[in-house]
Amino acid sequence: MINVMWWGSPVSGQGTTVQIGIDMQVASTQNTDTVTLTAYLSCSAGWVSDSYNKLVFYGEITQTFTNVPVNIKAGQQIQLGQVSKTFTKQPGVEYSVSFGVRLEEFQTGTPSMVVTHIVRPMAYQVPARPAFYVTRQSDNQVALSWSVTSTSEAPISSFTIQRCYNALPWETIATLDGQMRNWIDTAAPGANTVINYQIRANGPGGSSPWNLYEHLYMTPGAPASVVGRRDGTNIILEWVNTAVGAAQIEIWEGSTKIATLNPGTTTYTVVNAAQAAAHTYRLRALLGGLVSDFTSSNTVIMASAPLAPTELQPSGQNQPKGATVNLVWRHNPTDTSGQTQFEVQYRFNGAASWTSSGVKTATSSTFALTVGSNSSCEWQVRTTGQDKTKWSPWSNTAAFTIVDRPSVQITSPPTSSTVNSSMLTVEFTSSPTVVFWQATATATGYSQSKTGSSTSPHRVTFTGIPNKATVSVNVTVRTTVDSLPVSRSFTVSYSPPSTPSGSAVWDTARGSININYSEGPLLTGGMETVKLRVLRVDGTGETLVYEDSRPGTTAGQVSGVVTDGLPSLTGAAYVIEAVSKDGATARTRVESGPLQQQAQFLNWGPQAGKVLKVTYNPTLAVSADRQTIVQTFAGHTLPRAVFAEQCTTTYTVGGLLVSDPGLPAARQAQAAVSDLALTDSPVVLRTFDGMVQTGYVSAVKLTRNRWRTWEFSCTHTQAEL
Repeated sequence: MINVMWWGSPVSGQGTTVQIGIDMQVASTQNTDTVTLTAYLSCSAGWVSDSYNKLVFYGEITQTFTNVPVNIKAGQQIQLGQVSKTFTKQPGVEYSVSFGVRLEEFQTGTPSMVVTHIVRPMAYQVPARPAFYVTRQSDNQVALSWSVTSTSEAPISSFTIQRCYNALPWETIATLDGQMRNWIDTAAPGANTVINYQIRANGPGGSSPWNLYEHLYMTPGAPASVVGRRDGTNIILEWVNTAVGAAQIEIWEGSTKIATLNPGTTTYTVVNAAQAAAHTYRLRALLGGLVSDFTSSNTVIMASAPLAPTELQPSGQNQPKGATVNLVWRHNPTDTSGQTQFEVQYRFNGAASWTSSGVKTATSSTFALTVGSNSSCEWQVRTTGQDKTKWSPWSNTAAFTIVDRPSVQITSPPTSSTVNSSMLTVEFTSSPTVVFWQATATATGYSQSKTGSSTSPHRVTFTGIPNKATVSVNVTVRTTVDSLPVSRSFTVSYSPPSTPSGSAVWDTARGSININYSEGPLLTGGMETVKLRVLRVDGTGETLVYEDSRPGTTAGQVSGVVTDGLPSLTGAAYVIEAVSKDGATARTRVESGPLQQQAQFLNWGPQAGKVLKVTYNPTLAVSADRQTIVQTFAGHTLPRAVFAEQCTTTYTVGGLLVSDPGLPAARQAQAAVSDLALTDSPVVLRTFDGMVQTGYVSAVKLTRNRWRTWEFSCTHTQAEL
């Protein structure tokens, strides 16, 4: 309640001074102001009595009171009259109202007073909550619409739309003009989501409550990892649910739906599935009237008899008398199940009846048969799979001949004899006399095996046997079957020659390695060296590079230098081997690391003795090709390509030969290039990455560039020459 008193200007007449006043009281609510005006008369001098007058309220409140009794003297104040009126507040707008009062036909004069009141704006109301409608158009597009009325009391300026899915936090996806009543979400999160939307209206009076739309389903995720397995006459299906939300699961076989399962189910049993048949199932998820894609299971084949076993061995080969022969076969299921049982039947020497092995419970497809002294054998086999009552047919008959084993006997050296050399020659006889043979010598840290075909008596030599070793020699011979092995042991004890010494050093100008070798000092009781051998060691074994043989020399005279002209540029290893007159050996290994230059070499001429070194920024490119013959045939629109056996590897080599064309070396290099271009001998290319290739060169070119150096290039093609 607001209470304010205003007084007008004094009015004087007939010895009296009066003034009129207004007491304004305002009672305000949310929507209205009720103004009550009370008129008073105050006398400050004299005295007056007058009942023949009119009290007039004018302005926003109009009312007239007549014959208002007035009897007042100085110092007194009386109430003349009271009026009131209610004013409605306007949303967002304030306005003023004026009120006046005067006392007319009053003997002292006409006192008056005017007052003003401001009606404050009415507060805006919160907009109403919109009615909300949501329609799925696709997994990535959703249509939203709403209805709400914007009033002057509760105007709407905008709408806020939020979205959340799969239990993630809410996010604002749109703030729209207050005039809009629909909108399309074109960025919906896609398949296998459950979306919630909410909307509210915003205005100067605040925001409405949210209106929530829950559980808008998108296409559910398909079941994953669908696996079927046999369980007796049933099939158990298991899978992983990927759908977000409570999706049902449908199970189909072919075009027939066999089950609709409650949400959360991850296993199902197909009872009494058709036997001896293949079953493949398709599963999909259902949620909110939408269905996922199908996911197929593996194919489950129910129990059925296997096919007859195949690949029987042995079949057609000879087998030795008295041996235990392993019969093997291949189990051929029709339901993917492994072998559970087998039965073998066999007969010797063309007998009329079969002998059974009996039913064997085994997953391995093998049976050990002792053939004794019979001359021939026929055999068959049958198997079962997961159903042990369903046998396969008998296999085709396999047959083999049973023959006497060949025999072998070691004749030299005698048993337990001592070998006085690092070489051991073993002699043996066989029956029959012409056989294939294999002989193996083994000792601690040593093994060497040799094979051959010869006529009895046979001889084989083993080398490099370590000193002080006990060597066991094992010999087997073969005709159509193997003999039983025979073995003999020997003790090795010899005085080796002195260990040689040596080194391997690069010749960087020619890309070759010089191997220095020398006999070691003669040891007391040691054997004299009569031969030194240099062997290159690589991934394929040892290759003889040079042999220095000087029979009858004295100690210290067997030495020298040998050059390996075509080593790999990535390095090489060599063995220097000293050999005594009785064949005993001693060895030293020497190595040379990679050539410490980025260079490439071309060798040609007699013994590949001519060399061209390509250095200073060498370049290398490689290409491979295979010969192709194109044939055309009448009536065919396309030719036919026939690939021949010939394959070719081509390298393009480049680099600088010399850095100063004025040096004599430049002229020598030019002469070497000319000789290379005209050669008809094989050319060996060795590259800085260790490749060694033999072939021929073409497109040999030597160019003087603007820096006054000579650039070399050529093409090297692999070939047999």
